[in-house]
Amino acid sequence: MKKLIPIFLVLVLSIALFASVPTPVSAQSSPTPTPQPMLLSVEDGVFTFAQLEAREVTLFGPDDSYTLLFGLPANWELTGGAELKLIMSTSFYTYADRVSVSPEILGGFLTVRLNRTLLGVLPLNEVGDVERSLPIPVESLQTFRSDGQMELEISLNSGLSCLIDQQMNVMIQPSSRISLPHEEVLPNTDLVTFPRPLYQASVFPDEALLVIPDQPTAAELQSAFTVSAGLGNLSNGNLALDMTTASALTVSQLSATHLIFVGQSASLPILGELPSPLALSGGSYPVDAATPDTGVVQMVNSPWNEAKAILVVSGNSDAAIVKAAQAVSTGLLRPNYAPNLALIEEVQDVIVPSSQPVDQTLADMGYEDILFEGKGFDSESYTFYVPHGKIISSDAYFELVYGHSALLDYDRSGVVVLVNGQPIGSVRVEDATAEIAANRKIIEIPPALLVPGNNVLEIEFNLQPIDPCAVPNLRALWINVWNESLIHLPMGENLFETPNLLSLNMYPAPFTLDAVLETTALVVQRDSLTSWLGAMQIANFLGESANGPLTTLSVFYADDFPEAKRANYHILAVGLPSQLPLLGEMNSTLPAPFEANSDIALESNMQVTFQIPAEVPLGYVELLASPWNNERVVIAALGNSPEGLNWAIDALVDRTLRKDLSGNFAVVDTQRILTTDTRLMGISDSRTTPPEDTPAETTDITPPDDIQQLALDTDNQNWLPLALALSGAFTLLILVTVLFVGWAKDRKRTRIDRGGVFIVAVKEWFSGLRGGSNKG
Repeated sequence: MKKLIPIFLVLVLSIALFASVPTPVSAQSSPTPTPQPMLLSVEDGVFTFAQLEAREVTLFGPDDSYTLLFGLPANWELTGGAELKLIMSTSFYTYADRVSVSPEILGGFLTVRLNRTLLGVLPLNEVGDVERSLPIPVESLQTFRSDGQMELEISLNSGLSCLIDQQMNVMIQPSSRISLPHEEVLPNTDLVTFPRPLYQASVFPDEALLVIPDQPTAAELQSAFTVSAGLGNLSNGNLALDMTTASALTVSQLSATHLIFVGQSASLPILGELPSPLALSGGSYPVDAATPDTGVVQMVNSPWNEAKAILVVSGNSDAAIVKAAQAVSTGLLRPNYAPNLALIEEVQDVIVPSSQPVDQTLADMGYEDILFEGKGFDSESYTFYVPHGKIISSDAYFELVYGHSALLDYDRSGVVVLVNGQPIGSVRVEDATAEIAANRKIIEIPPALLVPGNNVLEIEFNLQPIDPCAVPNLRALWINVWNESLIHLPMGENLFETPNLLSLNMYPAPFTLDAVLETTALVVQRDSLTSWLGAMQIANFLGESANGPLTTLSVFYADDFPEAKRANYHILAVGLPSQLPLLGEMNSTLPAPFEANSDIALESNMQVTFQIPAEVPLGYVELLASPWNNERVVIAALGNSPEGLNWAIDALVDRTLRKDLSGNFAVVDTQRILTTDTRLMGISDSRTTPPEDTPAETTDITPPDDIQQLALDTDNQNWLPLALALSGAFTLLILVTVLFVGWAKDRKRTRIDRGGVFIVAVKEWFSGLRGGSNKG
């Protein structure tokens, strides 16, 4: 039996070779499972962090912070008794072998502020799941932000780590919640707060329904699309808009959401049911007879749902409603004799001149030198202007001129530069830059991030000391930005000097090169809500992208677009090909033309032509130079059915899909976008993830070598754990066999070497590998 002991030890050691043995630090607690968020009813004034789209937040000691922004509905009037409940998991990781300190003095503090008002400082002296509640005083519910958002800031300070070798972590669970008792009141409809209450950026999604006449004139559609474009700009695309006609408006729709009525007073009889400050008289508005084309804008509380509001964009004529819509698109409305009524006499479409110097310093734009001091995160924003109608070249850059302290922890401190919310570069601080008062760092600005009009450059700083236990009031942490920092915006070439280079990947240019969309014409088919709704969505997207001070786009029916006006516009045609007479006039120049009275594109210009059943829905997006002006373009969003048309529209407004557009022709279905340039006879397959339970169309394609290698590497990685496990099991089997053979032979021996069974077995194994035997 004694000889079996070494065999047993070998087996144990062999198994240990394939086990994962972590090397943890000494800890006073082990991680706890993450509890599932408990979603409560926002309707009751209680909502969780998860409902505010805040995921699990981990604060790492010794210092860390988290900021949560949220808005409140316009019909809430907050009362007393508000409370914040934080549900957390805390852990103290100690690195010392022996720490004889009671848990009560470990941890740190959590400082909580709402709208920069201190709610409380929570000591953290427990390990594991912790719940803490803080009352919210009424005065802290007054936001200081211009966008009306509430700002909740949670900061961790575990400075005791300076005395004890420990790491403090706090995980704030998404089930943490805020309770805001309130009374429901009528939303404020004063026009000075527009676009609120239509757009609130609150804990609820923002939605509105556009209601137009059953048989709208082109001017009424133009007004509806202008309102959509303006709201897209004012809400940054975050207000979801739908559209219906007056006769199709249901009782449930009347009470479900905010409503926007756009149309002449005589076209929308329902306007007479609204509690308006300027009521209809005899089917029209009683405006001054000297100005019969006065536009009327009113905001009223909904008689069908007290929590909702209704915007009326109207007038007694087409000219009147166009003025009213353009005024709404500015977002700046001046009340008349009532705070919720505005009368529009005239709209000037003159915008800021489009010329400016290529190089502008922050000083030129009116900014002073900025000094940042103190530990932690801070930021500063600068607004700069991009001329409308201009294309910025790829040589654009920002030159940051800065200086900083030599007492920063260079590994944890730094600078990040963003343009319009997207990071474009960073700066690493070091001893070499600390010795220079004015360092210069050039950071390229991708032109794709820039929009016409105002843009935002943001500089974020994170300052951390070399010694986290340094005296906090010592002015050792600082970084400055000199106002000689410079923005370089050179103008690019005219896109239309070489029309053959026009491509769908330029979209939404060239439409958005004119910030007010004055050179954009949306062309729709008659009697088609699908076409109108799609054009409204495109207008909303263009308004957001153009970022102009107002919107002055034009709308025409496809059978009533005067030829004399066509050369003035970039044209966006939306509808079924057979129902767009304008499309028939330029059919021969389309990348994929259509047979007469057919909605199926003839793809003979493509490299490969496929047979597709006529009943299969397809969307088409086509680009061509305007036949009436070679410095203008035409983009057509088409479909062989209403479903296919919706897919083509999605390709132009959905940011995920839009990036797959290229060339001059795209075919869109539920699973992918196929693009080609018929001028080059190439084809590209941009696949999207197929919906569940929907078989994806497959094609045998031989990928490039690098893609094959990537797939091979991925497959190898997927098989690697199984291969290791099989290899380990096989090796273990060999060891057991060899040891057993050695033990059996050892029974016949009268004497073995000092190494015992293990040495003999190993000798036998190696001897077998050499093809001989070892009797020694």
